[in-house]
Amino acid sequence: MTVREVFKFIVIFQKPKKYSINLWGHQTSLTLEPDFWQELQQLAKQKKTSVKKLVEHVDEGRTQCSYPPNLSSCLRVWILKEKNP
Repeated sequence: MTVREVFKFIVIFQKPKKYSINLWGHQTSLTLEPDFWQELQQLAKQKKTSVKKLVEHVDEGRTQCSYPPNLSSCLRVWILKEKNP
């Protein structure tokens, strides 16, 4: 990556934001970069479902692990895998 490309990335990078969501009847928050939140919304639209249902789907798989990873981290990886199968 050139210095110019790195600079462009730094300029467009948006720091993570907290997003409030109700999962399984409990209010919780996710910390995601706005780009990931937009991708999550887009995936929900493509799959004709809600963001809540997608996040619950990822959360259900995550909680099956003996040492469940952070939900926001799982969502980032899931989004990348969905976008680049």
